[in-house]
Amino acid sequence: MHGLGLYGVESCRGQRHRYQTPLNLLICRSPFGNDGPVTDSPILRPFEEIQPTFSRDGKWLAYVSDESGRFEVYLRPYSRSGGRMQVSTEGGTEPRWARNGRELFFRSGNKMMVVEILTEPSLKATAPQLLFEGSYMRNGARPGFPEYDVTADGQRFVMVQLMEPESAPTQINVVLNWFEELKGLVSTP
Repeated sequence: MHGLGLYGVESCRGQRHRYQTPLNLLICRSPFGNDGPVTDSPILRPFEEIQPTFSRDGKWLAYVSDESGRFEVYLRPYSRSGGRMQVSTEGGTEPRWARNGRELFFRSGNKMMVVEILTEPSLKATAPQLLFEGSYMRNGARPGFPEYDVTADGQRFVMVQLMEPESAPTQINVVLNWFEELKGLVSTP
């Protein structure tokens, strides 16, 4: 376990944590022992799998993989009984569960998308729907952990909006001896 460069933690009912190595998901259970985390069998694949996030009930795992040649959002049972399902269709990163466990939000470029998740009688997801679009902070060129959060009711998002760069100045004013001018403008009693 040493030297994998583990990072990222998410607790699910205090039972499990998620970690991600530079290339693969590694699901660990707490508590940590002296020899490091106790792991469920890691998901080792030849493509990158990142940004894991558990559903609130701990039964589902959403994550991002580049196995299709671009980053897409996938969903699978945490128990690994049953297959995985791709939920994004035009690229996707930064999955985040709604607190009700019935919606999964993710980003596709500058678009914020949502899919409805149905788990009974079997796993199904609706087609992705556009919620809004805009220029918001992203975690560099390589997707990282979500750069946003969702309110408890799933109706509002907390994000950092990027401002349009202003055009370069066309004029620069240089004021010489400005302190002397200031003294002349301030009357002293």
